[in-house]
Amino acid sequence: MKSKKRKIKTDQETLLNAADNYAEEAEHRHKITLIAKSDAMRKVAKEKDLELKAIEQQLNEKPWLYLVSFLRYSMSKNIVTLTLKLGSKVTHGH
Repeated sequence: MKSKKRKIKTDQETLLNAADNYAEEAEHRHKITLIAKSDAMRKVAKEKDLELKAIEQQLNEKPWLYLVSFLRYSMSKNIVTLTLKLGSKVTHGH
């Protein structure tokens, strides 16, 4: 979830930088089409902001879900071994 958040943030920054470049170029070349491109990129960047807020809300509401996802990923990559102790008896389903 946090990596997704970082990617969205990077995408948003890239869009805003491109929008600024189009706006500057439009000013120098007097082309309205470049303003339209700039505005479209800013709109997409604003949508990315809403995605970021939704991800932050999910992380704040369910931090345990993030932990479970991390542990599943780590265990699937053999990064972490998880050991659970359930009292002194272990039952095998008999």
